[in-house]
Order: sequence, then structure tokens, then C-alpha cells
Amino acid sequence: MDRASCPMRVVDDCGRTSCLLMPLCQTGGHDRRAAVLGQRGRGLMWDAAATHGRPLHRLSLAGTIGHLNALEPFVHLYEGTGRAVRLHELLLRWIANDLLPERPNRVEPRAVKRRPKPYPHLNRPRPQARKALLR
Repeated sequence: MDRASCPMRVVDDCGRTSCLLMPLCQTGGHDRRAAVLGQRGRGLMWDAAATHGRPLHRLSLAGTIGHLNALEPFVHLYEGTGRAVRLHELLLRWIANDLLPERPNRVEPRAVKRRPKPYPHLNRPRPQARKALLR
């Protein structure tokens, strides 16, 4: 198996091939690595749900990223070999078997936390605001 056909290698939007689990120094910082892992994690969750017949809403993104981090040393060790395919299958099986508990009627409404108040903002020192109110 060549390096490009390894299941742990991906091609980004710019056509660059990179390893699924790049070390932090190669990704341009923590924020970029978190974004990359989040995108790849969601893709792996879709693959695991489709391959193993699991409902997607019961798979954990945090668990998926944890499994990716656990396999990072082995990805680099077996990159470009036949073991990489088996490692990818193992990863999908781990993700599919790590189900979140069933939580019926669980809905998180999107709302603004603070309600607007009918008073203006206090944007000057309190003693000056007091004097203005007493006039």
C-alpha cells in the first residue's frame, strides 16, 4: 500500500495530503489542530455510524477525538502498510461501540441568556449618575 492510499491520510481543500493525526507542531497551533480533529472526527463518526449501523446522534465527538489521540502513535508507526487499514477498521469499531446513553426528549433550546432590561447602561461614574437623577 502506498502512502496516498492509507486510510489515515486525507486531502484538504487545497489538495495537500496530510496524516489524520498530525503532531501539534505541524498543524500551525492548537486551534488549527482542534478544528482539524473536529472535522475529521465528525467524518469518522459518519463512517462508523454507516458501517456499523449505529444512530449518529448517539456517537460522541469527544469520544471519537479521544480514540484518535489514543491511536496517534500507531498511525505513524504503521503508516503506508496493510496494518493501517486494520487500524482504521478498529477505530471505526471503537467509535461505533462507544454509544452515548439514550436520553429521550432531551432538547437544548437556543436562547439569549440575559434578558434586555428597560434601564440604560451605567456608562459614567455612579456619583455623576446619581446627581443627574436628582436634578
